[in-house]
Amino acid sequence: MGISNWFTPTTASTKLRTFSVMHPVRSLIIIAVLLFAGLTTQAKELTVHARAVVVPNPTYDTMALVQIPFMIYRHEFEFYRPDSTDPNWYTQVFAQATFMDSSGLPFDSAMTYFTIGVPSLEARADSNVPVFNTINSLLRPGSYSARIEIIDVVSKRTGNMFITDVKVPSIEKSRLTIAATQLAYTIRAAAVSDSLANLRLIHHGLFVLTNPLSVFTDSDSMIYVYGEVYNLSTGGARAVNYRFSALKEDGTQFLGLGGRKQAGEGAQRVLAEHFDIKGWPLGLYMIRVIVDDSAAMASDTADIPFRIVSPRRLLAEATSGRTVHPYDTMSISTKEHIARWLLTPAERTILSRLNDDGKDSFLHQYWTAHDPVKTTPENEYLAERISRFIYANENFSRNPGKLDGWESERGRVHIVYGPSDEIDDMSVPLTGEPLQVWHYRALKEGKYFIFEQQGSEYDFRLVHSNVNGEPYSKRWEDFYKNSMLPHEDLIDENPDEKR
Repeated sequence: MGISNWFTPTTASTKLRTFSVMHPVRSLIIIAVLLFAGLTTQAKELTVHARAVVVPNPTYDTMALVQIPFMIYRHEFEFYRPDSTDPNWYTQVFAQATFMDSSGLPFDSAMTYFTIGVPSLEARADSNVPVFNTINSLLRPGSYSARIEIIDVVSKRTGNMFITDVKVPSIEKSRLTIAATQLAYTIRAAAVSDSLANLRLIHHGLFVLTNPLSVFTDSDSMIYVYGEVYNLSTGGARAVNYRFSALKEDGTQFLGLGGRKQAGEGAQRVLAEHFDIKGWPLGLYMIRVIVDDSAAMASDTADIPFRIVSPRRLLAEATSGRTVHPYDTMSISTKEHIARWLLTPAERTILSRLNDDGKDSFLHQYWTAHDPVKTTPENEYLAERISRFIYANENFSRNPGKLDGWESERGRVHIVYGPSDEIDDMSVPLTGEPLQVWHYRALKEGKYFIFEQQGSEYDFRLVHSNVNGEPYSKRWEDFYKNSMLPHEDLIDENPDEKR
């Protein structure tokens, strides 16, 4: 089944019977109900889990399909019985995704409207039943954010989730590309009943229950991976090679997951795999998928992050009655800001997909994992990062009077690497532009960062460092060593290139 067949319009559809399951996503319910949804069915807001999946299929030419798979909980909705002749109970759900451009202004929206039916109110009260659905839209290449709103039409209660980073790439029509990657609780051949229940959960003839959190528990035994491969070489039957591995948080290999060949014809393929994760330690991982088209001597790689957590352990910590720390009184946005530069890209991706309760639990686990002395009540790692965060806000803001120094490049370096051992205030030869050189003499045989003033006296940009992963420039390195260079040699045409 082609994409054009399973992509359905986002206009309202009534009496759509959504798909709800109890198994194999029971561990999903444990983590969602205990950690993210709260411990009572009387939550003020509906619980919403959602993520963005970008499908840059060349079939759409200049547009990409953006899917917002979401998950809600049946027991949080109010049901009614339309008349005495119908034994079933119903609720209506309105779901809308509003897309914002890079400036934060809304420019487009997509929605769906559907009905959930249960045979009795007792069945509705079962908290082990999630409901899955998807909102679809077509967007041009660019960087966006999205706000997902769910409305219980009967009770008027609402739930929201904000997705901060929706990147739609330019449509590739010649380069081998693996995209639309997502983790799922189950993938299987679609049946007729699945199509009748909800066509939006069908992908190329496969029934896919996407995990919108990319979070699994230590009681899960299986993880499913879905993806789509574009721009393969054509001309008769061709075999595509796949290799799979699991990477640890630091990018090193945790486990080889084997490989396989996929025979077929045409320029597109669908990838659907499952891997046994039973017994894996708690932590952050990435499933690495490498696809190789040997006929065209082309390949592509996709890294799909996910986390394995223990909801029982987190619940015990949440209910332990521990002393309130000043960190506990901070807003969730402040907590995110403190951790922003410390998290890996994969961790930031996962964090962006969580609601506020989920983010709080995620960050709590992060700080606990980095506590250097777990036998003491104080988390020294967290305390030091809070101190650095406060100092950065007070000293490195580009807007005097505002506590946003953590966003600046000097603020980031201070938060990540700590206070420097020495700061040299210098000037660029000939131009006289102010420079700051931060020295970290005790950090691996001596590290340094060069910041150049940009316009405002408060705005400094990091132009060079000898720390791996930071901006590197040979010209600025020579300047640092020699303290003076001709003006034309000093200006780096690409100061942001990475070492």
